[in-house]
Amino acid sequence: IATATYIPTARAIVTATVAGLPKEAIIVFPGGVGVPASLSRAGATLTIYGFADTAKLPSVASPDLVRSTSLKQGQTAVGITRDGSATTAIISKVDTDGVHADLPGVPLGAGVVNISGDLIGIATGIPGLVASSDKITVLLSATSSPAQ
Repeated sequence: IATATYIPTARAIVTATVAGLPKEAIIVFPGGVGVPASLSRAGATLTIYGFADTAKLPSVASPDLVRSTSLKQGQTAVGITRDGSATTAIISKVDTDGVHADLPGVPLGAGVVNISGDLIGIATGIPGLVASSDKITVLLSATSSPAQ
């Protein structure tokens, strides 16, 4: 069982890469609806699962993916803890490792957003480090196939 973040426009979810993630999974959305997904791309930090074109997925607003070059020290990062509470932090640094913001209680694989609700990145297993949305964009680009 893992926590992941749904990206509706990509028909995909993204989670933190950990040992033992399956090739096939049932993604359970709020409300208890389960939808099969398949491993699309696994990177060193993040893993993407995609849904079949025919899968019926929840209709929700899709967040913009915030480029790390748009983030600045002092901006607010927001995450949801395991118990469903919101927690905030101030971005202390943005570098090639990711976005540094202390968000205690935010589970591995959970999305971290800015104050507008746009996706900054995904919580990693390293306290205070969020894998940037740039890494998500790279993985999504690698899974896309050009129209023929």
